[in-house]
Amino acid sequence: MHAFGRLAFVILLFASAPAAAQPASPEQHTEEVQADAPEEDVTKWDLSFGGVVQTGNTQAYSLNGGSLFELVRGRHGVLAEAQGAYGSAVVGGSDGDYEVVARNLRLRLRYDFFLTRLDAIFVAGQLRHDPFAGLDYRAQGQLGYARYFLREEDHRFWAELGYDLTYDDYDPDPLIDPDTMMVVDGTDVVHSARFFVGYDNAIDENLQLRTGLEVLMNVEEPSDLRLAWDSALRSKLAGRLQLEIKLLVQYDNEPVPGNEGLDTTTQINLIFALL
Repeated sequence: MHAFGRLAFVILLFASAPAAAQPASPEQHTEEVQADAPEEDVTKWDLSFGGVVQTGNTQAYSLNGGSLFELVRGRHGVLAEAQGAYGSAVVGGSDGDYEVVARNLRLRLRYDFFLTRLDAIFVAGQLRHDPFAGLDYRAQGQLGYARYFLREEDHRFWAELGYDLTYDDYDPDPLIDPDTMMVVDGTDVVHSARFFVGYDNAIDENLQLRTGLEVLMNVEEPSDLRLAWDSALRSKLAGRLQLEIKLLVQYDNEPVPGNEGLDTTTQINLIFALL
């Protein structure tokens, strides 16, 4: 009986060992849920304003302003942006009259649907009014796929591939080509392949960098290219108030006849974060 008792004790010990060594399932489940948890919702709304006034030998003023709204809820993201500028100056001597020397407006609306945390499909629309670039208005519709190589709360790097449809309404109408002195058709439609790469980095709580490069290639005439590089550096001043230096470079190797292919805009704005 003594030998039988020892045998029973050994069997009982081995039978209980796997259960004791097995990791607790609730802890594994908790870690998996934390790894796959979605990012926090995003709500941002900024207002910007800047301007320059000159008197004396040079008499001119310019104003610029805009707004940027971003919203992310689960798989859905919405972005809305407006930017505008207006400038006037005395031309032909200090006794002349003020004439408009800058007047432009850019509107953008975009919707993203996230297939995964790093993959999204999107649809977007843009409108540009810039008569000094020969455009009464330029309307664009875009759709495509976005891939995030890095997506954190304060640090993002991504690329986009898609399609762009552009409709141009020229200004003035009728438009005369100064090279041929022929009347140019007042509108144009361009189908383009779209490539984009973007980078956002909140370097610290007081400094933020945002930049992106867009390339549009006319699928019917691949030599026809349009590029847009948009960059902004923001620094926190106090509370919700920030200072922004913004640079927009737009290049068209086949611009509206009679206009330059390169446009650059540099702005220094005060930004107020509403949300």
